[in-house]
Amino acid sequence: KQWYQTQSTGQYEIWQVMLVTVALTLMSEAILNFLIQDEPLFARIKKQVFKTAKKAPFVGAMIKAKVDKTKAEMALDGPWVLPPGHTYQVTLPAQGLDDKELFTTIAHYNSLNDVEWRAGRCSGTIYCAEEDKNEMLSEVYKKYCWTNPLHVDCFKDVRKMEAEVVAMCGHMFNHPDKASGSVTSGGTESILMSMKTHRDWAREVKGIDKPNIVCPKTAHPAFDKAAAYFKIHIIHVPVDPVTYSALIPLL
Repeated sequence: KQWYQTQSTGQYEIWQVMLVTVALTLMSEAILNFLIQDEPLFARIKKQVFKTAKKAPFVGAMIKAKVDKTKAEMALDGPWVLPPGHTYQVTLPAQGLDDKELFTTIAHYNSLNDVEWRAGRCSGTIYCAEEDKNEMLSEVYKKYCWTNPLHVDCFKDVRKMEAEVVAMCGHMFNHPDKASGSVTSGGTESILMSMKTHRDWAREVKGIDKPNIVCPKTAHPAFDKAAAYFKIHIIHVPVDPVTYSALIPLL
Protein backbone atom coordinates (compact mmCIF):
# COMPACT_ATOMS: atom_id res chain seq x y z
CA LYS A 1 0.00 0.00 0.00
CA GLN A 2 2.83 2.38 0.85
CA TRP A 3 4.55 1.58 -2.48
CA TYR A 4 1.30 2.22 -4.33
CA GLN A 5 0.82 5.53 -2.62
CA THR A 6 4.31 6.62 -3.61
CA GLN A 7 3.94 5.48 -7.22
CA SER A 8 0.36 6.41 -8.06
CA THR A 9 -1.18 9.77 -8.86
CA GLY A 10 -3.92 9.14 -6.33
CA GLN A 11 -6.59 9.04 -9.02
CA TYR A 12 -7.65 5.45 -8.17
CA GLU A 13 -7.93 3.56 -4.91
CA ILE A 14 -5.79 0.44 -4.53
CA TRP A 15 -8.86 -1.82 -4.41
CA GLN A 16 -10.01 -0.39 -7.75
CA VAL A 17 -6.68 -1.18 -9.39
CA MET A 18 -6.74 -4.73 -7.98
CA LEU A 19 -10.31 -5.29 -9.16
CA VAL A 20 -9.54 -4.07 -12.69
CA THR A 21 -6.38 -6.20 -12.82
CA VAL A 22 -8.24 -9.37 -11.80
CA ALA A 23 -11.06 -8.63 -14.26
CA LEU A 24 -8.65 -8.05 -17.16
CA THR A 25 -6.70 -11.22 -16.29
CA LEU A 26 -9.84 -13.36 -16.26
CA MET A 27 -11.09 -11.75 -19.47
CA SER A 28 -7.77 -12.36 -21.23
CA GLU A 29 -7.75 -15.98 -20.12
CA ALA A 30 -11.30 -16.48 -21.39
CA ILE A 31 -10.42 -14.97 -24.76
CA LEU A 32 -7.31 -17.14 -25.11
CA ASN A 33 -9.24 -20.28 -24.16
CA PHE A 34 -11.86 -19.43 -26.78
CA LEU A 35 -9.32 -18.72 -29.54
CA ILE A 36 -6.84 -21.51 -28.80
CA GLN A 37 -8.62 -24.87 -28.84
CA ASP A 38 -8.28 -28.15 -30.71
CA GLU A 39 -11.47 -27.49 -32.65
CA PRO A 40 -11.14 -24.74 -35.29
CA LEU A 41 -12.61 -21.35 -34.44
CA PHE A 42 -14.98 -21.33 -37.43
CA ALA A 43 -16.40 -24.74 -36.49
CA ARG A 44 -17.03 -23.58 -32.93
CA ILE A 45 -18.69 -20.39 -34.15
CA LYS A 46 -21.04 -22.44 -36.35
CA LYS A 47 -21.92 -24.67 -33.42
CA GLN A 48 -22.60 -21.69 -31.20
CA VAL A 49 -24.79 -20.05 -33.86
CA PHE A 50 -26.78 -23.26 -34.29
CA LYS A 51 -27.06 -23.71 -30.52
CA THR A 52 -28.36 -20.16 -30.16
CA ALA A 53 -30.75 -20.53 -33.09
CA LYS A 54 -32.28 -23.66 -31.54
CA LYS A 55 -33.40 -21.55 -28.58
CA ALA A 56 -35.63 -19.46 -30.82
CA PRO A 57 -39.24 -20.70 -30.36
CA PHE A 58 -40.04 -21.27 -34.02
CA VAL A 59 -36.68 -22.93 -34.77
CA GLY A 60 -36.85 -25.17 -31.70
CA ALA A 61 -40.41 -26.22 -32.55
CA MET A 62 -39.41 -27.04 -36.14
CA ILE A 63 -36.46 -29.15 -35.03
CA LYS A 64 -38.57 -30.96 -32.43
CA ALA A 65 -41.21 -31.76 -35.06
CA LYS A 66 -38.57 -33.22 -37.37
CA VAL A 67 -37.04 -35.29 -34.57
CA ASP A 68 -40.45 -36.56 -33.43
CA LYS A 69 -41.33 -37.53 -37.00
CA THR A 70 -38.07 -39.45 -37.40
CA LYS A 71 -38.60 -41.26 -34.08
CA ALA A 72 -42.13 -42.22 -35.12
CA GLU A 73 -40.87 -43.61 -38.44
CA MET A 74 -38.11 -45.56 -36.70
CA ALA A 75 -40.62 -47.03 -34.27
CA LEU A 76 -42.57 -48.51 -37.19
CA ASP A 77 -39.74 -50.00 -39.20
CA GLY A 78 -36.13 -51.06 -38.77
CA PRO A 79 -34.00 -53.89 -37.36
CA TRP A 80 -34.81 -52.75 -33.82
CA VAL A 81 -38.54 -53.42 -34.32
CA LEU A 82 -39.24 -56.98 -33.16
CA PRO A 83 -41.77 -59.19 -34.92
CA PRO A 84 -44.63 -60.82 -32.99
CA GLY A 85 -43.44 -63.44 -30.51
CA HIS A 86 -40.22 -61.60 -29.63
CA THR A 87 -39.55 -59.31 -26.69
CA TYR A 88 -36.45 -57.69 -25.22
CA GLN A 89 -34.97 -59.30 -22.09
CA VAL A 90 -33.99 -56.26 -20.03
CA THR A 91 -33.20 -57.88 -16.67
CA LEU A 92 -31.06 -60.81 -15.63
CA PRO A 93 -33.18 -63.96 -15.19
CA ALA A 94 -33.60 -65.18 -11.65
CA GLN A 95 -32.49 -68.66 -12.70
CA GLY A 96 -29.90 -69.61 -15.29
CA LEU A 97 -30.70 -71.74 -18.34
CA ASP A 98 -29.65 -75.34 -18.80
CA ASP A 99 -28.08 -76.38 -22.09
CA LYS A 100 -31.36 -77.36 -23.73
CA GLU A 101 -33.07 -74.12 -22.75
CA LEU A 102 -30.05 -72.13 -23.88
CA PHE A 103 -29.98 -73.64 -27.37
CA THR A 104 -33.73 -73.22 -27.67
CA THR A 105 -33.33 -69.55 -26.80
CA ILE A 106 -30.51 -69.18 -29.33
CA ALA A 107 -32.66 -70.76 -32.04
CA HIS A 108 -35.41 -68.28 -31.17
CA TYR A 109 -32.97 -65.41 -31.57
CA ASN A 110 -31.69 -66.85 -34.87
CA SER A 111 -35.23 -66.79 -36.27
CA LEU A 112 -34.95 -62.99 -36.38
CA ASN A 113 -32.41 -63.11 -39.19
CA ASP A 114 -33.80 -62.85 -42.72
CA VAL A 115 -30.68 -61.81 -44.64
CA GLU A 116 -28.81 -64.56 -46.50
CA TRP A 117 -25.35 -63.44 -45.48
CA ARG A 118 -23.96 -66.95 -46.02
CA ALA A 119 -24.75 -66.54 -49.71
CA GLY A 120 -22.24 -63.70 -49.90
CA ARG A 121 -24.81 -60.95 -50.40
CA CYS A 122 -23.65 -58.68 -47.56
CA SER A 123 -20.57 -56.92 -48.88
CA GLY A 124 -18.38 -55.56 -46.12
CA THR A 125 -20.55 -57.09 -43.39
CA ILE A 126 -19.23 -60.59 -42.78
CA TYR A 127 -16.49 -62.64 -44.35
CA CYS A 128 -17.44 -66.28 -43.95
CA ALA A 129 -15.43 -69.29 -45.04
CA GLU A 130 -16.73 -72.34 -46.81
CA GLU A 131 -19.01 -74.64 -44.82
CA ASP A 132 -16.37 -77.35 -44.66
CA LYS A 133 -14.11 -74.99 -42.67
CA ASN A 134 -16.63 -74.44 -39.86
CA GLU A 135 -15.74 -77.59 -37.93
CA MET A 136 -12.03 -76.84 -38.16
CA LEU A 137 -12.56 -73.24 -37.02
CA SER A 138 -14.72 -74.42 -34.12
CA GLU A 139 -12.02 -76.84 -32.98
CA VAL A 140 -9.35 -74.14 -33.05
CA TYR A 141 -11.62 -71.72 -31.21
CA LYS A 142 -12.29 -74.28 -28.48
CA LYS A 143 -8.56 -74.49 -27.80
CA TYR A 144 -8.11 -70.73 -27.47
CA CYS A 145 -11.43 -69.28 -26.31
CA TRP A 146 -10.08 -68.78 -22.76
CA THR A 147 -6.67 -67.36 -23.67
CA ASN A 148 -5.69 -63.75 -23.03
CA PRO A 149 -3.06 -62.29 -25.40
CA LEU A 150 -2.33 -59.55 -22.85
CA HIS A 151 -0.55 -62.08 -20.62
CA VAL A 152 2.23 -63.21 -22.91
CA ASP A 153 4.00 -65.00 -20.06
CA CYS A 154 1.05 -67.38 -19.71
CA PHE A 155 0.14 -67.75 -23.39
CA LYS A 156 3.43 -67.93 -25.24
CA ASP A 157 1.82 -69.69 -28.20
CA VAL A 158 -0.61 -66.81 -28.76
CA ARG A 159 2.24 -64.31 -28.51
CA LYS A 160 4.16 -66.27 -31.16
CA MET A 161 1.11 -66.33 -33.44
CA GLU A 162 0.68 -62.57 -33.11
CA ALA A 163 4.36 -61.92 -33.84
CA GLU A 164 4.20 -64.09 -36.94
CA VAL A 165 1.01 -62.44 -38.25
CA VAL A 166 2.54 -58.99 -37.74
CA ALA A 167 5.74 -60.09 -39.51
CA MET A 168 3.80 -61.58 -42.43
CA CYS A 169 1.73 -58.43 -42.90
CA GLY A 170 4.82 -56.28 -42.59
CA HIS A 171 6.61 -58.35 -45.21
CA MET A 172 3.70 -57.83 -47.62
CA PHE A 173 4.19 -54.05 -47.31
CA ASN A 174 8.02 -54.09 -47.40
CA HIS A 175 8.38 -52.99 -43.78
CA PRO A 176 11.73 -51.84 -42.37
CA ASP A 177 13.75 -54.44 -40.49
CA LYS A 178 12.83 -53.07 -37.04
CA ALA A 179 9.15 -52.45 -37.76
CA SER A 180 6.68 -53.71 -35.17
CA GLY A 181 2.95 -53.92 -34.68
CA SER A 182 0.10 -55.59 -32.86
CA VAL A 183 -3.10 -57.45 -33.69
CA THR A 184 -6.29 -55.46 -33.10
CA SER A 185 -9.91 -56.49 -32.66
CA GLY A 186 -11.01 -55.20 -36.06
CA GLY A 187 -10.91 -52.45 -38.66
CA THR A 188 -12.06 -49.64 -36.39
CA GLU A 189 -9.41 -50.31 -33.75
CA SER A 190 -6.77 -50.66 -36.47
CA ILE A 191 -7.60 -47.17 -37.78
CA LEU A 192 -7.64 -45.77 -34.23
CA MET A 193 -4.22 -47.24 -33.44
CA SER A 194 -2.78 -46.02 -36.73
CA MET A 195 -4.05 -42.48 -36.11
CA LYS A 196 -2.67 -42.48 -32.55
CA THR A 197 0.70 -43.82 -33.70
CA HIS A 198 1.05 -41.17 -36.38
CA ARG A 199 -0.03 -38.45 -33.95
CA ASP A 200 2.55 -39.55 -31.37
CA TRP A 201 5.26 -39.86 -34.04
CA ALA A 202 4.52 -36.38 -35.40
CA ARG A 203 4.71 -34.95 -31.89
CA GLU A 204 8.00 -36.63 -30.97
CA VAL A 205 9.80 -36.42 -34.33
CA LYS A 206 8.34 -33.38 -36.05
CA GLY A 207 7.28 -31.32 -33.04
CA ILE A 208 3.69 -31.12 -34.33
CA ASP A 209 1.39 -30.53 -31.36
CA LYS A 210 -1.73 -29.61 -33.36
CA PRO A 211 -1.99 -32.33 -36.01
CA ASN A 212 -4.60 -32.68 -38.72
CA ILE A 213 -5.62 -35.32 -41.21
CA VAL A 214 -7.15 -34.92 -44.66
CA CYS A 215 -9.55 -37.61 -45.85
CA PRO A 216 -12.54 -37.90 -48.22
CA LYS A 217 -15.94 -37.43 -46.64
CA THR A 218 -16.74 -41.04 -47.54
CA ALA A 219 -13.91 -42.35 -45.35
CA HIS A 220 -14.64 -44.87 -42.61
CA PRO A 221 -16.28 -43.31 -39.51
CA ALA A 222 -13.36 -44.58 -37.42
CA PHE A 223 -11.28 -41.67 -38.75
CA ASP A 224 -13.74 -39.22 -37.18
CA LYS A 225 -13.76 -41.25 -33.96
CA ALA A 226 -9.96 -41.21 -33.80
CA ALA A 227 -9.89 -37.48 -34.49
CA ALA A 228 -12.25 -36.90 -31.55
CA TYR A 229 -10.44 -39.31 -29.23
CA PHE A 230 -6.90 -38.12 -29.94
CA LYS A 231 -7.56 -34.39 -30.58
CA ILE A 232 -6.66 -34.45 -34.27
CA HIS A 233 -8.25 -31.87 -36.56
CA ILE A 234 -9.93 -33.72 -39.43
CA ILE A 235 -10.50 -32.10 -42.83
CA HIS A 236 -13.11 -33.75 -45.06
CA VAL A 237 -12.59 -33.53 -48.80
CA PRO A 238 -15.60 -33.74 -51.17
CA VAL A 239 -15.71 -36.65 -53.60
CA ASP A 240 -16.62 -36.92 -57.25
CA PRO A 241 -20.29 -38.06 -57.45
CA VAL A 242 -19.46 -40.54 -60.21
CA THR A 243 -15.99 -41.90 -59.48
CA TYR A 244 -16.04 -41.16 -55.71
CA SER A 245 -12.43 -40.00 -55.98
CA ALA A 246 -11.41 -37.30 -53.52
CA LEU A 247 -11.57 -33.81 -55.05
CA ILE A 248 -8.27 -32.50 -53.71
CA PRO A 249 -8.44 -29.16 -55.61
CA LEU A 250 -11.49 -28.22 -53.52
CA LEU A 251 -9.45 -28.15 -50.32
